Amino acid sequence: MVPIGVATQREESLSWRKQKSLQIHRALTSDPVDIDVLRGAAESDGGLLSQEIRRKVWPKLLSVNVFHLPPKPGRGVRCRHPDYNQVQMDVRRSLKRFPA
Repeated sequence: MVPIGVATQREESLSWRKQKSLQIHRALTSDPVDIDVLRGAAESDGGLLSQEIRRKVWPKLLSVNVFHLPPKPGRGVRCRHPDYNQVQMDVRRSLKRFPA
């Protein structure tokens, strides 16, 4: 039994995650968004903690408005890209290694 007032390693870890999550949430909801805090959180131990948080933070770090994205380029644009053939070959080679 753990004495009262002595945090277990798991409790300390949860506390650390909660604190970091709260710090990220505050940075996201501040006006303007605190990019420096978000960048620091991403670079520090544990990164952005979860996929849910990453989905919120990365558009802010990249200054992307997720509600006004440009249209996806058509196949013709992709096929004319100088690296298109190399990417196709890499994908085919990768698929041979990992059968479906």
